[in-house]
Amino acid sequence: MPHVTTHYRVYVVEGHHRQPRNGVTWIEPNPQSDAEVVAGTTITPYAPPQLAYLSNGQAQVATFLFWSATDGSDGQTTTSQSLHQTVASTPMTLTAWYLPPGGIGNGGGSGYIVDAFSDALGDFVDDTFVAVVGDAALTTQANVVGIVPTSTAEELIANGSVHTGESFEHWIGGNPSGDHDTLGAGTSGVAIATYHRHQIQLPKTHVPSEGVIILFGVIQDGGGAVLPLGGGGPVPVGPWGPFAQAVSRAISVGSLSHGMRGAEEVAKIAANEAMEAAKQLGAAIERTK
Repeated sequence: MPHVTTHYRVYVVEGHHRQPRNGVTWIEPNPQSDAEVVAGTTITPYAPPQLAYLSNGQAQVATFLFWSATDGSDGQTTTSQSLHQTVASTPMTLTAWYLPPGGIGNGGGSGYIVDAFSDALGDFVDDTFVAVVGDAALTTQANVVGIVPTSTAEELIANGSVHTGESFEHWIGGNPSGDHDTLGAGTSGVAIATYHRHQIQLPKTHVPSEGVIILFGVIQDGGGAVLPLGGGGPVPVGPWGPFAQAVSRAISVGSLSHGMRGAEEVAKIAANEAMEAAKQLGAAIERTK
């Protein structure tokens, strides 16, 4: 059974620096939990809205930010306190992320911590990932230091991808709209751009193309043809044409004979013709190899 590990971590904002990243990105006040879970099971861990912990001997209360789930190659994030995650056949790590209390702007003023998060890694990454609209200096500060002051409103635009090969997914925090995130004047918080691996499974092309060849030939009662994906008219194709034509004739004859005297014999003739066409097609294909 796959192993599932669950963490509750507090994101460290004090001394925040991205390039290079400071030594401690997060702290984990409580021990992780571990479980063996039956593959295919959907688990629903809950993250309380607040997490009490000690920092330098002082009691602190952190606020829930988001859940992340990863199997090391793919993952997801959600700002819902209840995570719904189906466990596959590989080990999985679930993490509830929290934000500590206190101001996070420069000198205690208003501002946002900005960062990039990889769903696949289940952790923050150091990539240059964001632009501050109309301000090259703030863009550098956002990527290197990871802080954007908000004495005035600022607009962020996330880069399309990070070094893991993942594509931009969504913003957590601020006032997001697509890959843009608006930070209101005088407001503070975090703006985290998450990145996700969008996996697309392409079909095997030889199966549907053969189907198109046969069906188009039957419909047209003529030679086999392919309809080009880029547009244009049908294009005749090699040995499929005669085969499709023979099958078309066999189907037509068999259908017309239904209910007629001697229909059984006619149907046998039609079936034999189709089988012979299939043999000829096989031989023709072998010759082309």
